[in-house]
Amino acid sequence: MATPEDIVLPPPGTIALVAALNWGMGHATRCVPLVRRLQENGCRVILASDGAALEFWRREFPELECRTLPSWEIRYAPGLWLVPGLLAGLPRMLHAIRAERRAVCSLVDRDGVGWILSDNRYGVRDARVPSILMTHQLRLSLPRPFGILESLTEFVMAGLARPFREVWIPDFAKAPGLSGKLGHPSRPSLFPPLRWIGPLTRMEPFETTRILWETVSVLSGPEPARSQFEAILRKGLRALPGKHLIVRGRPELPPDHEVCGNIEAVPHLPARELAKEMSECRVVITRGGYSTLMDLTVLESRCLLVPTPGQTEQEYLGRVLSESGHAHVVRQHALRLKDDVEKAAACCALRDFSPGARE
Repeated sequence: MATPEDIVLPPPGTIALVAALNWGMGHATRCVPLVRRLQENGCRVILASDGAALEFWRREFPELECRTLPSWEIRYAPGLWLVPGLLAGLPRMLHAIRAERRAVCSLVDRDGVGWILSDNRYGVRDARVPSILMTHQLRLSLPRPFGILESLTEFVMAGLARPFREVWIPDFAKAPGLSGKLGHPSRPSLFPPLRWIGPLTRMEPFETTRILWETVSVLSGPEPARSQFEAILRKGLRALPGKHLIVRGRPELPPDHEVCGNIEAVPHLPARELAKEMSECRVVITRGGYSTLMDLTVLESRCLLVPTPGQTEQEYLGRVLSESGHAHVVRQHALRLKDDVEKAAACCALRDFSPGARE
């Protein structure tokens, strides 16, 4: 499990609050090694999120207390509607951030929280205790017609980050790292002190020589995009040879194992089992969110990345990997599974990831 060694954790006995945004599973999963470190350091950890992310934590850490935070109700509009959609949803997000602040104030008063780590939840902070923001998004990737505004997004993100004591970035300090322009702002002085803590993953390398699956599809992300992608995969994989596993990204569902022809599906898998299945497949099919990419580099996977329509961050990261030959990337509307799986299998494994300069 990749965990940074040079971070400063609170002293033993501290009550630490760890919160993650419920936007897919990545924000919650990448916090796992830090939660483990806090436990090893003798801290009492309280976890906070909502929806599927909170349910994942309840299963991953059944021994820990969990708190429900207000939902951001994120709705991600596709393509050119991204920026108008984000602007339209801004009042809802600001309302959720204010509600988070009230909830956290209550936790500090009632539970004696003495240290806070917030993964992309900008209202999870309290001026009375050290509050750390963890994010790889210090600059946003916008659709091409709005690209001229990207530099301005650093000012917006800096404003959201400024109330925190530090910002932890799960990437390498030397640009481009894994996050490129997203995690290496051109104006670092706008932000609180930045600390690049290295990639985070709950995955452990799994040694194997057998190939059990032709593909393993790992789904995540907000609805309805997740369900739409699952439907596309179920239809397309039925026509391909070999066995295929779909990990649905639904930890809130009972752990039922579904078999339909050459496709097996499970709602969710613990980290060790997921690492095993992904290591025993020819190609991993996934959206290509940042947390997933950190996992895939540890597992040395060959990948077919299908960015969520409209998620420009995934499109940007996928473009970098595609240009360096480390993944095959295709837009969802252009997906042809038979051909695209073969192209992905011919790519380099992500263990060789060494991208050149990024825009």
